[in-house]
Amino acid sequence: MSFKVAAALTVALALVAPAFAQTDVDILNFALQLECLEGEFYNYAVGLGGLPASARGGGPVPIGGMTANLTAAGLTLAQEVAFNELQHVQFLRSALGAAAVPCPLVDIGPAFAAAANAAAMPANATFSPAYSPYANDLSFWLGSFIFEDVGVSAYLGAAPLISNKTYLGSAAGILAVEAYHASLARFIIYEYGYTPIAVNPSTTVSLYTVSGLIATLRNTLGGGSGQNVILPSGAAGIVPVDSNSIVIPRTPAQVVSITTGGTAMKGLFFPNGLNGNIKG
Repeated sequence: MSFKVAAALTVALALVAPAFAQTDVDILNFALQLECLEGEFYNYAVGLGGLPASARGGGPVPIGGMTANLTAAGLTLAQEVAFNELQHVQFLRSALGAAAVPCPLVDIGPAFAAAANAAAMPANATFSPAYSPYANDLSFWLGSFIFEDVGVSAYLGAAPLISNKTYLGSAAGILAVEAYHASLARFIIYEYGYTPIAVNPSTTVSLYTVSGLIATLRNTLGGGSGQNVILPSGAAGIVPVDSNSIVIPRTPAQVVSITTGGTAMKGLFFPNGLNGNIKG
């Protein structure tokens, strides 16, 4: 079965499958694992070797993490995001207490190259050299763009499922932080969008083109209408919203489909799937 067919089938099944009674603990554990993914990526990128063992909660060391080749300015920005994501993991783990699940195995290396190639598939292109978010500043913020929009839509989609108002308030606070992160990544891509990115040794495309391919892939795998950082009209698209200027939510199943590449609830960034009761 092709990647595109599998992705479409996964999304269709997610939309018609009956939901089970998800508790607040289930939802917070789901959020925790998304934060594990982001936390590992950023904390490796800024040279901290990923999350500390206590934040992983006994979970495994990630695949493919490394220090990014960032400028001084890029590192300063990335360090703030990395600190935020570490604190999100620690906060959720503290809130859940003994009910917190270990961080799952995350792939923050080869999975990025696979995602970039999947995004380029409609154009029959393969990135060569393979895309890595650790190569330079723009590659890093493109990697951030892959994650952050998904995190914002995931928190918004989960909010109506949370019954405890204290948890709901905390989730809203984290959503706001993730939205700041997403806007930072989107603005940097907008500012430097005409920078060429190698698709193969003899062909380049603009950073705008790559971010647009990624946005399209996200929509294919997980629904929604997340937009590129520049609109077809040429206007800025820093804030991806619907016709009422409201962020578009995604269900946990849609988020899992995006982060696993639409491959039966495991694969891509979560090669062994997620822990806890919400797996897709």
